[in-house]
Amino acid sequence: MLRRMLLCIDGEEHTAKAVEYALQVSKATGAELTVLHVIDGFLLEKRISHEIYAVGRNEYRAYVREELSKLADKCIKRFEERAEKAGVKFSTKLRSGHPVEEVLKEIAESSYDLVVMGDKADQGIWKLKSRNLPLKVFRKTKASVMVVR
Repeated sequence: MLRRMLLCIDGEEHTAKAVEYALQVSKATGAELTVLHVIDGFLLEKRISHEIYAVGRNEYRAYVREELSKLADKCIKRFEERAEKAGVKFSTKLRSGHPVEEVLKEIAESSYDLVVMGDKADQGIWKLKSRNLPLKVFRKTKASVMVVR
């Protein structure tokens, strides 16, 4: 029996279908839906900030942190509007860190019956460069994972 669902959203185009599936399943089963957005600080902490000269580094980090928070708020608000139109009750959670680690922590802390994630249909070299978050989550959890393309 499906009681608790976790929907991972990131505001990207490929997540839109996953949102629709999760809303339909939640509405049909009455499952409690939790929506998770992870603010990925990869650019902030690892990728670029160590290359910036010391002058202005803290200002840069503050700016990027603020912009990532704005994007998260926009993503969650867009979902809230869609869920309200569909008549589905939900709760939202916002985490910050590496997406795979944060999704796995959320699954472990709240024991969901189903995790719904969107996935890109990358081709060629882009498939190799992709971080493929749904596959990494699937391999590291015992929860059922629905990957929607």
